[in-house]
Amino acid sequence: LWYGPGVGAMLFERGGVYTLALWTLEEEPGKGTDLTVDVAAKQVTVADLMGRKKAVQTDGGKLRLKVNSDVTYLVGVGEALAKQAVGPEGELNTERWTPRDGSFAMKRAKTPPKIDGKLDDWADAKAIELRGAGGPAGAQAYFAWDAENLYLAVRVRDQDVTAAPADKKLNGGDLFVASLGVRPSRQLSLGGWGLYDYELRIAPTSAEGPPALSMTNCNWDKPLANPPADDPSGLCWAVATTPDGWSAEAAIPLKLLNGYPRAAAGEKISCYLQVLDQDKPPSPRVRLTATPSTESLKWPYVVLEE
Repeated sequence: LWYGPGVGAMLFERGGVYTLALWTLEEEPGKGTDLTVDVAAKQVTVADLMGRKKAVQTDGGKLRLKVNSDVTYLVGVGEALAKQAVGPEGELNTERWTPRDGSFAMKRAKTPPKIDGKLDDWADAKAIELRGAGGPAGAQAYFAWDAENLYLAVRVRDQDVTAAPADKKLNGGDLFVASLGVRPSRQLSLGGWGLYDYELRIAPTSAEGPPALSMTNCNWDKPLANPPADDPSGLCWAVATTPDGWSAEAAIPLKLLNGYPRAAAGEKISCYLQVLDQDKPPSPRVRLTATPSTESLKWPYVVLEE
């Protein structure tokens, strides 16, 4: 259900009774968002998290109320409203409230690229330019897909590489970061990351010396860190040194990406790509990106093509 930007809405059914939950992120007392909701019922019970309840008559099926971070429950909304809700298997049109920052094509890999970090198999792939200001680095990223994997690669021009810290989440140093939304219609409009959002981080060098990788999802107990070649996850990755910087590539098994669409042309995911260039202090960290916004609802679409 859609009640405007910044308003969360969920519908529940129990014993044939429908309940609509509404909330926002506004936490200041007395503040909130004024809504008019067509509840499709003559009367509903308004309840809160403390269990307080009040029967309220509607005006021709419509109810006016103020919504904030304290969830408001409308118990007894009509079946006509329930029919408008998108179920867990349905797809929301999030662009009604937040347009995406463009889109990129992701071609099917005719043969799987060799994951050695050298990018020899990406010569014919179209590069996505990652740009920034204030530093000497530059980068190009690449996508590909097949029935088994999502492939990512990056080539970075940078003569001053800074090691990532000894941290499984790789919060620092020079990094390639790919934020993936494998079910874009379910990305959150109220901040944070959803169940279908993943982040892959690759560092060309780390505090321990070798390159490092970290992949996270909010539903995982811990990051997937530096998986070896025979790791049960199936994720393959490699980093190589180049004359003017470094390059990296990864093959992410689709089975690792809960919610990933059918591996077929026309399907789409979303992705925010960035290279973080952390030269030695006091130089500021430079962010190279293809699009301006880090907000997940604005991540560009990546469309699968033959």
